[in-house]
Amino acid sequence: METGNRMNRDLGLVKIEGSRNAYYYLAAETAALRLNVENGFFSVRTLLQENAHLMGAHTTFRLMEIGMQGERAAVIENTQEARTLLWNGALYRYALRQDEQGALFDIEKLPFGKGISCTGLGIEDGKIKLYLDQAVEGLCLIAVHQEESIELAMLQDHAFTIEPSAFTKLHGLQYELFFKKAERLFPIQVEETLHCMIPFLQEQAASLVKIDMGKQATLAFTGIEEALHPEIYALIAHDEQIEVSGKWNAPLSLIQNCEKTMLFCAGDDSAIESVDMDGDESEFTLHITEKQLEEMQKRFSKRWDLYLELRRGDDVIAMLPIVKGKTLNAAILYEATWGSETLCSLQLSATKQKGNVYVQFLAPVHISKINYMEHLFGHLRIHMRMQQDVSAIYRGLSYQVKIGDAWQSARLQKRGARTLLLKVPCKDLEAMIAQLRQSGLEMMLGYREQRYCYTIKELDYSRIYATFSQHVFQSRRYRTLGKRLYRLFLKLPVRKNKILFESFLGRNVSGNPKYLYEYLCNHEIGKSYRMYWILNDPDETISAPGKKILRRSIRYYYHMATAGFWIFNTRQDSDIIKRKKTIYLQTWHGTPLKRLGFDMDDVNMASQSNIVEYKRQFYANSRRWDYLLAQNQYSADIFRRCFVFRKSLLALGYPANDVLFTKNNEQDIRLLKEKMGIPLDKKVILYAPTWRDDHFVRKGYYQMKMELDLKLMQERLGEEYVVLLRMHYLIMNVLDIHAYQGFAYDFSAGSDIQELYLVSDLLITDYSSVMFDYANLRRPIVFYTYDIDAYRDSLRGFYFDFEKEACGPICRTTSEVVEAIEKQAIWREEYAEKIASFHQKFNHIDDGNASKRILEIVLDRSRQEQHDDH
Repeated sequence: METGNRMNRDLGLVKIEGSRNAYYYLAAETAALRLNVENGFFSVRTLLQENAHLMGAHTTFRLMEIGMQGERAAVIENTQEARTLLWNGALYRYALRQDEQGALFDIEKLPFGKGISCTGLGIEDGKIKLYLDQAVEGLCLIAVHQEESIELAMLQDHAFTIEPSAFTKLHGLQYELFFKKAERLFPIQVEETLHCMIPFLQEQAASLVKIDMGKQATLAFTGIEEALHPEIYALIAHDEQIEVSGKWNAPLSLIQNCEKTMLFCAGDDSAIESVDMDGDESEFTLHITEKQLEEMQKRFSKRWDLYLELRRGDDVIAMLPIVKGKTLNAAILYEATWGSETLCSLQLSATKQKGNVYVQFLAPVHISKINYMEHLFGHLRIHMRMQQDVSAIYRGLSYQVKIGDAWQSARLQKRGARTLLLKVPCKDLEAMIAQLRQSGLEMMLGYREQRYCYTIKELDYSRIYATFSQHVFQSRRYRTLGKRLYRLFLKLPVRKNKILFESFLGRNVSGNPKYLYEYLCNHEIGKSYRMYWILNDPDETISAPGKKILRRSIRYYYHMATAGFWIFNTRQDSDIIKRKKTIYLQTWHGTPLKRLGFDMDDVNMASQSNIVEYKRQFYANSRRWDYLLAQNQYSADIFRRCFVFRKSLLALGYPANDVLFTKNNEQDIRLLKEKMGIPLDKKVILYAPTWRDDHFVRKGYYQMKMELDLKLMQERLGEEYVVLLRMHYLIMNVLDIHAYQGFAYDFSAGSDIQELYLVSDLLITDYSSVMFDYANLRRPIVFYTYDIDAYRDSLRGFYFDFEKEACGPICRTTSEVVEAIEKQAIWREEYAEKIASFHQKFNHIDDGNASKRILEIVLDRSRQEQHDDH
């Protein structure tokens, strides 16, 4: 909504709520102006561009309408209060009103006063000073952008003093400056051209304010990166180090009260290496040693980007990329190879488009992805897809894989021009999978008596097979056979006593389906049903009496075709057909903050980037649902609209939250902590962020950068707290938390988030729906939203004013998060009213009995249908 209002101001849009399919124009005594009305709006800016020469200082037009009944004065249902618009160096005020005959449009050109000269511009004590040639009582300095007009300062004794806090009122990027007195604007005149730049640094953002006084007086915001623009212009390689010389585009002293450090940042954000830097106001020199490069190469990152970090205390203000200067023409700036045991071969390069400088460690071949892994006869078989054809060199390649603490030699087989198979001894697959989740797949490539080390962290654990049969069941041929048989299975009768459960497309046993299943297992109502869980991993544990079905197996297609009930919490693939006699209960998986389905204006996901196609698929998928669950009435109202859902919507609470009422006691929580292996004598913080639509690796898999500074949290909170990490189920990259052993625990895989809620004393989240579930516990919630502007305005958008209604402090830095945790007793009192309002809006139905209410309704309908059939 905010974006739409901003667009209306910028274009000067006027809304007309009148007759449909009518043609409108403006009529005055001496002129008739055509209007281009689109979607009920016309643009004042367009009107001025075409007709400004026909308008006087103040003109009133009659809005005329030509429709089915001929030409007449338009009668509309709305008015618009007076607004101002800056066009072609002049200010216009316009309004839409009505009299007895119909609608009137007023437009007035506002007069300018005579010029007042500016004699000086400078910075004193961190403030901008603007000096005039005269003292004028009541004169103020204003910044104008389209309709927006903001007062910056009042004149005091021949000078304006602009405080940095005044810039927080400005939301645009460029403004024109004027003097203002008694509602009259005065253009600013200068004796000579003046310029001024001052850093505008907040903990959340960093930019520079630039003021230019010439023919026009302007104020503009520019990024620190654009202003400093650090670039290198020379590179010299010595025996033991590389010296890189560069310059700043603006004096470095502009950025005051900040620590300045040059850093190499690993491409996967797994490590940072500082670089020695010296220099002065205009130039700098970097000293990169061979020893330092060797250490970087051992960190298993193929690429390292060079940045200037600006830090204030514990908070990073900005990270500026270093770019290649015009005097360095080649994209590859430097190449070197050295080392004894492990070869270090690198290129110091610059990107083609922006010229950002980076170091790339080289190897003769690179892996594109791991297709799958299987454990057979005491060996781990790794099927790899390479980035290039290896036919010419594969006989000279050798690989070692790290199993436990030792490097194991692997047998190499070529399975295709770009496909290799590694066989490495591995006795304990479970221990190996735990190692992969913790550290990634660490490999060493040998070629011509040289070795190259690297790690692959983005692994699909559903494609690690413990048996040959698992591999067969996941093969393309087997799945094709299953789909063909599915057409035959659809002709078999539906079994009304068969219930299928699935959570997040078979990833685990969790969410609303899990707790509906457990209710049926523990109550008389479920004894007459045969229950099955659809899973990707056949080793996943489920409680009796349910049975497991491997997803996409032939058994899966048989049971999908013949089940009487589906209880799922996500959308299904388009090739699955829901039969008329099958009852589909879509439980969904959270109360929405982020926009969903038909409420989304854009989509930027790994699986879809076309919003029209995305909505078409969503619509087709939701036609299958017979029931849809909502945690609260707020969700129910949104689901009706965004899913275009017209069947039975059950706003009865979430079954998954029943356990937050039934097991929220000291004994059960203690048992859960012992099962998880977390300290009993420390408080627990749960960090559970959501995923980012645009951080995708491939379809269905996303990366998560660990923005929360665990080092700082351990230093400040380690004596009293431990941190549990629970990434979204779509996140596939490994989090390396070795350095925080005993403080940070990763429960992203194979954990029930409801159990994590129960053991946690405090939640840190961002835009995730976990906030609405956790709020049932009435425990503190801290919101770490470092990218809230981009997420709200560019990626998804919010359904409500999150910053206004949040039931806890909103933080943009780790320091703010730590401070919020340390001072939670204080802000909990301050937020008492918001917490109560949040709970009333989102948790008014959850009470521990949602499963009972839902199943009685859904199963009663089934019994009634069976009775009617008989």
